[in-house]
Amino acid sequence: MVPGAAGGGAVPAEPATGAIAAAAANSGDFHPGDNFHWGYIDLPKTRHIPERKCVACGQKTDKRSLTRIVRTPEGAVLADATGKANGRGAYLCAAAACWEKGVRRGGLERGLKTAIPGRERQLLLDYYREQVAEPAALEQ
Repeated sequence: MVPGAAGGGAVPAEPATGAIAAAAANSGDFHPGDNFHWGYIDLPKTRHIPERKCVACGQKTDKRSLTRIVRTPEGAVLADATGKANGRGAYLCAAAACWEKGVRRGGLERGLKTAIPGRERQLLLDYYREQVAEPAALEQ
């Protein structure tokens, strides 16, 4: 029985017939006994990997490999190690040139839509040196 069919009841599972079954058999994807309901093959589930763009270089990559910088609702700008802090976020990749361009040349200010004071700029650069640059150097 196949749950969730029209009418709310269960419908008996029928093997695929006709053009759909023939196309599946010819593609090499169909094997007798496969879970083949109403002409659809059950495909393996692929997990979605969120992507973000570095505000400095524009390269799209998976979210976990980037560092999130957040403007909190109170207006403070800080690095978000968890990626879950409340506020508007912008992302930077681990390249030194991206941190230079993002922090000193205004890429983060555009992404966060706020001005970043000199003290907070220095804190962000210190965070880069301690948390991003050093672990990358140790891995090599």
